[in-house]
Amino acid sequence: TTEIYTLSLHDALPICAKALLDKFGSAAESAVLPLLGPVLEALADKLKPVCVEAAEFNEALIKTLSPHAVMEIVPVILEERDGKWQSNLGRAMLLGHLADKFPAQINRVLTTVIPVVSGLMWDTKQQVKESSADAMNKIFATCTNKDIIPSIPDITACILQPELTNECVHKLAGCVFVQDIDGSALAIMCPLLKRGLDENVTATKRNVARIVENM
Repeated sequence: TTEIYTLSLHDALPICAKALLDKFGSAAESAVLPLLGPVLEALADKLKPVCVEAAEFNEALIKTLSPHAVMEIVPVILEERDGKWQSNLGRAMLLGHLADKFPAQINRVLTTVIPVVSGLMWDTKQQVKESSADAMNKIFATCTNKDIIPSIPDITACILQPELTNECVHKLAGCVFVQDIDGSALAIMCPLLKRGLDENVTATKRNVARIVENM
């Protein structure tokens, strides 16, 4: 173990933050949430003990986090920060855990979460790509619109394989929308529809128009 007094203040943050969670649990929520940003950056720290403590803090935070804190923690996770792959991996993993544990809360912020996770799915590091794809599946699983749910695997595939857009749009053109289309459903559909309108195939543009009309 590394003694805190041998570290800089920045490097000691993950250790202090985790100590607060270990001692006070969810009662320390308001105190540790402001530390999450630096802790995410600490995942890429050169000192191994600091990286380990940062990862353990993230795990402890998810275990003790209350539903009321989700709206506060998500914007912090979505910030790009230093852009290092270890931090991006941590961000993707946290978003996946949040979607798994708090589907109702994540469902309300899909419009901001989906574009960020989609970008992480194109990361150059395989670990980040795989974790982001897993997170996206969990995020899409928070959708409660039964009309869209059957098409979600195809929509997910289009993120990494844009060439599948025409086929996916063609399938959705035959979908009968019965339920109301809320913000979360639009957050899932709009990126695909935008991509379909950007296609050079006229039939795809018509199908997009048909989907919009059906919705």
